[in-house]
Formats: sequence, structure tokens, C-alpha cells
Amino acid sequence: MTMISQSQMDTLSKATGLTEKQAALGQEQFLKLMLTQLQNQDPTAPMESAEFLSQLAQFGTVSGIQGLQQQFVDVAESLSADRALRGASLLGKSALTPAESIALKEEGATRFTLDLQTPVSDVRLELQDSQGRTVRTIQLGPQNQGLLDVSWAGLDDDGRRVAPGTYRVSALASQGMNTEMVEVFSAHTIKGVELAAGSGDLRLELDDERTIDLAQVRRIDQ
Repeated sequence: MTMISQSQMDTLSKATGLTEKQAALGQEQFLKLMLTQLQNQDPTAPMESAEFLSQLAQFGTVSGIQGLQQQFVDVAESLSADRALRGASLLGKSALTPAESIALKEEGATRFTLDLQTPVSDVRLELQDSQGRTVRTIQLGPQNQGLLDVSWAGLDDDGRRVAPGTYRVSALASQGMNTEMVEVFSAHTIKGVELAAGSGDLRLELDDERTIDLAQVRRIDQ
């Protein structure tokens, strides 16, 4: 945008009908002002060349800024299209996402993953049913740093098969005298992708009906 002098505003107001409030001019308005000044200048006192060149420089600045703005818009649109293409390539893949609970089916085991930030001397798992009752406690022993895949066969502490349903998982890691909670992840198939309104960030629709940000995904598998 370009600021003009009061005398320039007076000239523009008379010749083009613009009000004094329109002091911030776009490129088209600025060009109209320049042409109006040239057409209405006093032949006996033509515009000084220095003033004319100064206003041309202002015009160039306005044009350059608008050109940069358009380039930024083009880059943003290009990045958005690239995100959409990358998102489409994720369809059908398995995303490892944060989970406080896991689902146990009628038959077979259920799997989940722990994210260990450091090597530990022991990991203790507790699985609770929907009533908050602990049905199984598992000691995993020493583990290295990184992702640890765990499989639960669906048996309680007495070796009996528990009912299918949703079970809450909590994991506690120990190292020496220190203990800390461990984040639990579960794998879900990506069935859809979308771009978040405004930010354009990629969001994933999972087979458990959740929609999460791509940044929340810990790992993506085939």
C-alpha cells in the first residue's frame, strides 16, 4: 500500500470521486492517480521530474509487494496440493496412534505398542475391564529404548479367556529407583484423509472412527 500527500488526495478526490478515507491505495488506484495527475497538471508548472520519479518508485514498490503476495499464495496452494497427494498414498496403511484402551475380539490376541524413552530394568502392564477391575498383570522384564510391540492373548491372571470388549492398558517402566508411565499406542487402518480447514494440515480418518492429526502418528506400516 502507498500513502499519498494531502495535495495528491485533493487532486484524486476531484478527478476520480475517491474520498479522503481512501489513503491506502492498491496498484490499480495508484496508477489511476498517476494518470489523473498527468492529465490535470498545470502546463505552466509541470510536475517536477524528481517528484514524478519518486512516485514511479512508489508504484514499483506497490507492484512488487503485490507480486510477492501472489507468489506466497501460489506456494501455499502448491504445498496444500502436495499434502493431499501424500495423504492419498497413506490410504489402507496402518497408523500407530496413542491409545488408552485396546479392543479384544471373540477370538485371537490383541496387539499394542509401548514407547520406551530410555532402557529400563522392567515394564509392568495392567489391563482393566470396563468396570475398572484389573484382569491381567504382566511383567515384561528388562527392555531396550524404542518401540516395544506387545501381544495379549486375552487371558486373565488365572489363564481364563476374558469377554470380548474394550480394555484399558496402563504401563509403568522402572529403572533403578525411578518409575514412570509409558505411552501406549495401537495400530489402526487409515481409511480416509482430509486437509484441516485454515492450516491445511493433514488429518487421518481411522477404522475406529477417530480422526487425528498426522503429527500424532508414531509409525506408519504397510
